[in-house]
Formats: sequence, structure tokens, C-alpha cells
Amino acid sequence: MENADPTRADQIAPATDTPPRGLRLSGFGLVAVWAGRALVIATVAAVVASRLTRPTWAAEGWDSNGQPRDWLPNLAFVLVLVTGLVGQWLCGLAVPPSAAWREGDELVAATVVWRRRIRVPGALVVRFRAPGKGGTVHGAFVIGRGLRMLVLLSPFAVGGRSRIERLVGQRAPDTRGRAGVEYLVGFLWLLLTVAGVFVLGGLAVWWIGMFHS
Repeated sequence: MENADPTRADQIAPATDTPPRGLRLSGFGLVAVWAGRALVIATVAAVVASRLTRPTWAAEGWDSNGQPRDWLPNLAFVLVLVTGLVGQWLCGLAVPPSAAWREGDELVAATVVWRRRIRVPGALVVRFRAPGKGGTVHGAFVIGRGLRMLVLLSPFAVGGRSRIERLVGQRAPDTRGRAGVEYLVGFLWLLLTVAGVFVLGGLAVWWIGMFHS
């Protein structure tokens, strides 16, 4: 953990991107943003429709595994799980480092819901990492004034360490002790994410009425 103090010797030049990462996202970024918004709409629509039409699909019964035979509640459940897995990006809490940039002392991020800004000087930066397919995934919690938090983390790409260092304007030594702490923080964040998915899925199953009574 470290504070973004401009007087520290390990400060580096921050990233000052211009379009397409600044004022406009790249083509892939725009697709990801609109896909996230579409996923939220589709999930809400499927869950509400499943709830309202329960008498109809419940009449078809449940299979031997306890799953409804109708496709609608099953689709809603799958969408809820997917939404839960990427929920931190959908709600604007997390953003890929490639979708963030610096404007002076502010870290600006184009999230799925809106554009967020956090003043970096004085912010608490907590780095973490996790094993990924083909390498290590690097991330960071940036906690600004008023406990405003932004998670710099890509849901797909590995790496990202140098990009994050430029965004927060700091370069941290890559020692074994620091790596161990960062892996521990990443593991705890993963556990919290998985727990959130289970809770969200359980609430959806209960509200839709997928349990066979």
C-alpha cells in the first residue's frame, strides 16, 4: 500500500493519453461498453419476465436435476451469473487500465455507466495481482477522498503493470515480499467476487421461484 505523494522519489511521469483513450474510446472499448449495458438490460428483462410468467413455465415442471424445463428461467439464471462475474465493471467500480487516462492530477476512467474521476495526489493505491492464462494479471485499488474507489483491472488481458504505474504515477519495487502480499490481496478480492456471484445467483433463484416446491 502506498500514498500517491508527489514528493516521493519513486514517482514517474503519469500517462496523459489523448484520443482514442482520452476523449473517445477505441472501437473495442465502445463495443465493450455497449455490450455491458446490453447485458444489464437483458438480465433485468429476463429475470422480470421469468418472475411474471412463473405460473406458465412452472406448469411444465422440473427435470430430475431440479431445473425448470422451460428455457426462460434457465436463461435468466445464466445471465445473472454472467452479470455477477463482471458486475464490478458493469457498475462502474472497475475499469480496464486501457480505458483510463490522466488529465493532470486526475485519473479519468470511461466505465460502462459513466466517466469517473479520482484525484491521484493523496489517494491510497493498493496493488494486487492474480495468476491468469498465459501470465500474471496486475490490478490496483485507487481510493480517493471520501472513500471513492476505482479498481484498475482488465477482465481479459494479462499484464498491465507498467500501464497502472503510469496511471498512478508510481513505480513500486517488484520484490518477493511485495509480490506475495499482492497475490494475497488478489486472492481475497477473488473470494469476495465469487461470494458476490453466489449471493446474487441465490437471490435471483429465490425471487424468480426456481425452487421446486
